Amino acid sequence: MPRLPFALAIVAAAVYLLGLSGAWGTVTSIPTAGRSIFRLTSARLDTATAAPDLVGGTSDGRVSAIKSTGELRWDVQTGGFAFDVTAGNLDADTADEVVAACADGKIYAIDNDGRVLWTHDLGIVAVAVAIARLDGVSPVVVAGGAGRDLVAIPASGPPASATLGLGRYVSLLRSGNFDADTADEVLALSLVYSPPGGAYTLELVDGPALDLAIPATAGVQIVSDYLGLMPNGSAPQTMTGQGFDVATEDTDGDGSDEMVTARGRYAVAAPLTQLISFAPGSYLPTTLDFFYRVPQLAVGDFDAGSPGLETFIVNGPDAVLYDAGGAILGQVRGTQGFSDVTAVTVGGSTAAYLASAPNGDDTLYRVTFEPGWEGSFAALARTGRVAAIGSTIGDITDSLELAAGGSQLAGQPGPFPYGVFYQVIDSPSRAAAIANSVNAVSTYRGLFPTYTNLLYFATVGLLEPPGNRPDGKPWPLDPRYRFQLAHADVMSLAQQLEVTGTPFVLQVGHGNSPFLPLQSALDVLDAAPTACLGFSTAEDLVDLTPNSTRNLSYYIDNFMVPLLDAAATRGKMFIMEEKGTFWLTAPAEPTVRAALFGGSYKHVIVPSVEDSNSRSPDLNRAARFALWMNGDVERWASRMIADNFSFNRAWDWEYPFSGHAHLRYNVTDLALGASVFMNQMGQTDWTHAFTTVGREAVVPFLRLLGKGIAAPPTREQMRGVSPVVLTLTSPTSRYVAESQNGHRLNGFGGDLAPYALGQLDAFWGMAPTRSTDLSSYLWQRRVQYGNHLPATPFGFVAALGGATPALDDAPWSSLWNTDGDTIFRDGVAVPLDQARVAITADLVAGAAAMPIEVTGEVFAQVAEIAPGQYVVYLVDPAWQDPSDREVTITPRAGGVWTVADRIAGRILADGVMTHAVTVPAGAFRIIELTASTLDE
Repeated sequence: MPRLPFALAIVAAAVYLLGLSGAWGTVTSIPTAGRSIFRLTSARLDTATAAPDLVGGTSDGRVSAIKSTGELRWDVQTGGFAFDVTAGNLDADTADEVVAACADGKIYAIDNDGRVLWTHDLGIVAVAVAIARLDGVSPVVVAGGAGRDLVAIPASGPPASATLGLGRYVSLLRSGNFDADTADEVLALSLVYSPPGGAYTLELVDGPALDLAIPATAGVQIVSDYLGLMPNGSAPQTMTGQGFDVATEDTDGDGSDEMVTARGRYAVAAPLTQLISFAPGSYLPTTLDFFYRVPQLAVGDFDAGSPGLETFIVNGPDAVLYDAGGAILGQVRGTQGFSDVTAVTVGGSTAAYLASAPNGDDTLYRVTFEPGWEGSFAALARTGRVAAIGSTIGDITDSLELAAGGSQLAGQPGPFPYGVFYQVIDSPSRAAAIANSVNAVSTYRGLFPTYTNLLYFATVGLLEPPGNRPDGKPWPLDPRYRFQLAHADVMSLAQQLEVTGTPFVLQVGHGNSPFLPLQSALDVLDAAPTACLGFSTAEDLVDLTPNSTRNLSYYIDNFMVPLLDAAATRGKMFIMEEKGTFWLTAPAEPTVRAALFGGSYKHVIVPSVEDSNSRSPDLNRAARFALWMNGDVERWASRMIADNFSFNRAWDWEYPFSGHAHLRYNVTDLALGASVFMNQMGQTDWTHAFTTVGREAVVPFLRLLGKGIAAPPTREQMRGVSPVVLTLTSPTSRYVAESQNGHRLNGFGGDLAPYALGQLDAFWGMAPTRSTDLSSYLWQRRVQYGNHLPATPFGFVAALGGATPALDDAPWSSLWNTDGDTIFRDGVAVPLDQARVAITADLVAGAAAMPIEVTGEVFAQVAEIAPGQYVVYLVDPAWQDPSDREVTITPRAGGVWTVADRIAGRILADGVMTHAVTVPAGAFRIIELTASTLDE
């Protein structure tokens, strides 16, 4: 599958350049000097110029002011990601100040020249901020976040002048005059669970003492959803939203501000009154990239020909412009999503500015709404860093297409199972959809017919009422689904997959509860003895509470074990897709380890992941790898899903519409020995045609693996594994509860103490990782998100739950232990700061003993494929801010070496001792080293 034909590429480039020049179209790309802007507002920082500046919070924790022409005005490095950025006049001059609420817990006030005026520490992640004149005269800064309180800070800085306990995660604050008096009020939206776990509570704060004009007891709630049109024009369907955006404007000229959401405009009162409903936009998902997105909106006089104020909503890649009455003036689906939108007025003309796409993009976008703006939006081309990354991935894909293949790299034997599709059929009315699994597998076979070392399969859930547990209590049901299939339906569907020769894995459960009766799952093996490759379960909880309906041990003993036995007898696999810290925590529980990892099922259990809404994907990878290296399992799986781009559902960016992060994720796992691959990331649309994500992630990876240019190493080949290993035993109740990594935003109870493994709850998303946390130096985690790809300056560090490593067979000689709270060596507790120093010394010493030295901020892994012959995998580890990585490779055996690029299929250097390579931003390299001569 070649890239865009040259002629079309020329046309696309011409369209883009015309858009920039203003000769055609109404979308202009604005460079950001390399900054990926996630939160966006405007501010008048230079009163000598007519155009306000754009001010944004970057993915790497800066607040940046950028001129409308794209020149950088200033940067302020904060201590954490800016969840919210606003601007207003805090003093008596004519320029604005900027205020940011940041993940380090601090509120930053910044003057128009980029100087920090003051900070105020909320003590835990700061999420929302607003500037208001609550007394009608003097501005104050109102802020809140995970601490569940609101504080009012005078314009001159701390101390706070008032505090109000809301008791819920404060997700959004907006100022406005909602009652037509002389003073502002502040609208607050707060949560208990990250969506879709519950509604937002709306409260209105009035007066300098933060009195509640609308308290929680008034029962004013609002749900994060929007209306979407179905493709056949049928009635609008409510689409479940995730995060929530609100604008406050006087939209009808009556002197009072209204609240504008993705559903329409509201008068802010109790009860909440909807004044205008927006017509349903066409938000139909066509791939998994569209499921979790946060509608962002701006209100302004965007269309001079339409009376009143318009509302512009950007929902991932979907843009809709509404008139003052809620009718659609224009709508279009673009080629990428955006992380924020703001309205900017200059000389009576208002434009919408879009923040960067959440994929390493370093561009802003200006949209004006002349006729034809939809065409310009739809034709928007990639620019800057993300365009360069796309070109790099295209070059890799082309090189792999031209590669001859044939000679398989020495490693684990295939065929390697590769999951290409996932679906749930929960009622007879959906039974015909089984054709989607058949067609998906058939499509991959047709596109890649020569890759005999790959086994394509679908994961299928067939939902029959599971009935009662052996103790007579009902099994809990997943509330997302209907359980309406009869036993005959399940058998019929399984037989269809068998007859069509469609390999599949039957998903049998989720969250410690079955999807169908135990006997039905066993009967599927009889109905599809060849096609059924085994079973899977997902998102199980480490719940060992006695008598709990979701007790993990009960689920294992009474549902999983009989299936594991059947799978072992028939040579099938049981894939466990678990999230949070499951793969470290569950094996540390003696009953779980005894049931699953006693040796009987090592050829059956395949550890996999569900790393959505997670703060610890690095830890979960290290634990799966450790189980494999320790001989507890014979295979482990790489599973990349679209919602890996979420750290909690109130902040969701599942629409990067580029494949580089997904590709690097799979390559990283392959280099660590993963030999089962499952991708559920929007790689194909509903017709099974590859999307941009598929072309940039799946196609090159399948060529890489299918042609044998890369192969999962065996345990015996691994040469980049640190001799330092972390073990978890006797986990504390605090650690187990927090490590579930759930959706509960309201869990903060005032415990800010540092722990060996901490900050894992949902409200910690994006917080800076503490330097004393083991993750900060074992896997180089810096922030509680985006740590899917670890840097490995000392080799890859494994984490093993509940066992003493098998030192005779594993590469580990330096053992450190934790219970989640404390760090131990040889049974003696070591203070966290001292442990960091001692463990780092062990890491450095261990790295010095490895056969290949790799320097550079990069993920690296080494496989020895023959004496004097090594393959080195190098991956850019950045999730949100990919960049070029300069790397040097030095064999410690000395002598001279031949250095080759396995992807390009060419020799880079011959007769060298050290070689320098560049790993391009968002990409990877596979380097082969062969000894020409070795030092004696």
